[in-house]
Amino acid sequence: AVVSTQSTGSSGITQSTGDRSYMNNPGPMVVFATPGMLHSGMSLNIFKAWCHDAKNMVIMPGYCVAGTIGHKILNGSRKLDTDKGPIAVNMTVEYLSFSAHADAKGILQLIKNCQPKNVVLVHGEERKMSFLINKITDQFAIPSFKPANGEQITIPCEPEISAVMSKDTFKSIRNSGNKFDGMLLRRDNQLELLSKAEAVEKLGLKSHAINLNYKLSLSLNLEGSCNYGRGTTL
Repeated sequence: AVVSTQSTGSSGITQSTGDRSYMNNPGPMVVFATPGMLHSGMSLNIFKAWCHDAKNMVIMPGYCVAGTIGHKILNGSRKLDTDKGPIAVNMTVEYLSFSAHADAKGILQLIKNCQPKNVVLVHGEERKMSFLINKITDQFAIPSFKPANGEQITIPCEPEISAVMSKDTFKSIRNSGNKFDGMLLRRDNQLELLSKAEAVEKLGLKSHAINLNYKLSLSLNLEGSCNYGRGTTL
């Protein structure tokens, strides 16, 4: 699992079939990716994208063969040679001994210890997975899923997306009753809330004023009389 506090999240957790666009989304995110030894594939691509940030973490779920990136970082390597040159590993590296073939009792014990908000079963026979989901629902009342191979699922959640702002912007929002007219700028994988003046200054933009004029044509018959309001005569 690769854990990021910088990259993002959407309104749910999706089992992806190859879409990598989420890797650059703002906000915290947890991604489960294979292979577990970080020697190729999706897990290695995500690792390369996130390993430079000390706020991120990679959790290795088991044994890694000597020579793989997984084995190197578990043994303390903080600089790796890749096909695109050397990369620095600033993220936290953790090891979790995890059995991929626990029985129903072991899985239920794991759920009891971890107390997750959702459970996704990804491997097993259809009948036994349905039985296990019923047990999870009865014992823990936790939403559980058993998607078929290649099936996408969405788990609703409420991700926290942070943005920095200046003291002046904060005071302006507080004094206006949490109402704000400005822009949200994404730079260096960080969101920043800017006022109009700050946006113009930081982005090197020119401020423009647009004046709207209306021309109305009226046809009046001054010889007649028209009543406006209470007894007013033109």
